[in-house]
Amino acid sequence: MSHLVRAGLLLVVVVMGFWYAKSLTSVVSVEFIGITHADNPREWAGRAVNNQDSAICTECHNPLNTSWQGSAHVPVTCEDCHGTTKNHIVKARAGQSAPLPLVDAHDLCLTCHAKVPGRPASFPQVEPAQHIELLGGAPASCTLCHNPHNPGLPPEFTHSLEGRSACLACHGPDQWKPLPPDHAKRTQETCLTCHRSKEGR
Repeated sequence: MSHLVRAGLLLVVVVMGFWYAKSLTSVVSVEFIGITHADNPREWAGRAVNNQDSAICTECHNPLNTSWQGSAHVPVTCEDCHGTTKNHIVKARAGQSAPLPLVDAHDLCLTCHAKVPGRPASFPQVEPAQHIELLGGAPASCTLCHNPHNPGLPPEFTHSLEGRSACLACHGPDQWKPLPPDHAKRTQETCLTCHRSKEGR
């Protein structure tokens, strides 16, 4: 009978020890024992806020914002692609140089648009290797053909290319139908990389 009493007392001591350790971890700081259920909210509440709402970007980037608001990318915030913008905004408001470097657009776009089995078939996605072949086999930034703030396929042209291989003869800066402003630095060689004829090449 005495061994049962000893076993019972031992069990009580173990349970009380466990309860005491559990209660202790709820008040001891992260520095001593790591994050606990109680420490986690305190840790997050103490972090500096660096993220900003996309609406703030309209202070300087309203034309881009207007384009983005009417696009398929409207659920994608500025910071999803550009990273935290707080320091950029603070410097810009102070009149200081505030570059906001963007990582390689090719890799960034493929985060969402690389073809994977789990994505719906209706979601725009590409097989990277096959897509590069369409561009002549040379890896290129997605922004060569796609506007990230208002994405979509480059428009097809309705005329044939017969006798019209010199695109800039009609679409040069001072010609009949000039290139849009964001095409200013594009050369003759890049036109057919993005644009296709409805009649075929």
